[in-house]
Amino acid sequence: MDLAALGLPMEQVRNVWLVAFFIYLACCLLVEVAYPTIIDAERARKVYISVKGPPVEAVKKKIEELAEAGTLLTDYEEEKALRKAEQRLDNIKGSSITMDFGHSLLYIGACFVTYATFALYWFIVDEGSLLNALILPFLMVYLGARWGRRGWREARGFSPDERTLGMPAIYARTLGRLSVPFRRKLEDPRCQPCLVEGRGEHVMIVLFLQGGVFILFMYMNSLLNVTRDRYSSSDIGVPSILLSIPYILSALMLLFGKRTYYRFTPTVIERGRVFQPAKEYRYSDIEHFKIYPVYAEGTKPSEDMPSGWRLAITLIDGRYESFGFRADFTDYLVAHIAFKLEQERWADVDSPADRELLEKYLMEGRAICLTLGYKPANELTKKAARIASFRAVD
Repeated sequence: MDLAALGLPMEQVRNVWLVAFFIYLACCLLVEVAYPTIIDAERARKVYISVKGPPVEAVKKKIEELAEAGTLLTDYEEEKALRKAEQRLDNIKGSSITMDFGHSLLYIGACFVTYATFALYWFIVDEGSLLNALILPFLMVYLGARWGRRGWREARGFSPDERTLGMPAIYARTLGRLSVPFRRKLEDPRCQPCLVEGRGEHVMIVLFLQGGVFILFMYMNSLLNVTRDRYSSSDIGVPSILLSIPYILSALMLLFGKRTYYRFTPTVIERGRVFQPAKEYRYSDIEHFKIYPVYAEGTKPSEDMPSGWRLAITLIDGRYESFGFRADFTDYLVAHIAFKLEQERWADVDSPADRELLEKYLMEGRAICLTLGYKPANELTKKAARIASFRAVD
């Protein structure tokens, strides 16, 4: 089926596929050897400083630049900014066992799948779908390599999307050139697009977990027949054909799920979809916003735990979205909201004075939002109860 129907020399296809797989596996393992994920917290902080520079010194330099531009920060604001820079290093925890060895299981699994596919090759040609079977080991190695590189960056405090880090220069240049047609050139790295999850993605994830994972498990179980003395070819034929279903579900999940994105620029908010033009909103088009911790009710949120905070906005057309409060791509959104909280109006981007103030809020915006933009639910509940009781008396 499939490749066999094209009249290709199947023996040569098997040999070329096997050689290509081991070359690809070797390239990925060389990166693991040159840039291992294993690292402790102290060493990880040193690596971060060597690449990004001391965060405290960077903040001091920024404060001096603001002072030279005429924007003076108060002692409290300077102390808050310096403390935040120190916390950036404290938040670097190094790698974990899951991060160190979890992705290696995908490499091992890919080797087993390759061995079993090679041994059952002719059964798959005669009874199943060969293309699905040949692609699977490559996908497993790719996912393992991607997981490992993201883990390398996260363990050292870098953004997981900085693909030039944790990779040999030639790898980074090659990937950069290949991805140029799919990337938008940005002058300001803080304007990176933010992909948001939509209802379509949630539906596809449910379908993948229910159907795709079951079919993958069924196919893997069929590969175990390679260790038996007698093998029934029908055991591998149907699962290899059904293996196309997880591929289709994954493609649909990428196409219809993660295709909505936001970009926060100094002047406007862009909301777009892949292959469609972006719609622009002014920051004054934000009707409601809130900063809140993702904790159970009754626990006191901590400003030192950035992963526990979210920022949600409702636009003028009723669209509601929430974002990670500490994510770099929300810098301009946070700055405009901080401006609104302190100045009680939205910034006029055509005003030089307001643009200078926004530079200050780019540094202090998150501290201001946590101070002025978050109101614990229990306080609001008590206030509402008091108002209701007064109305009842009236």
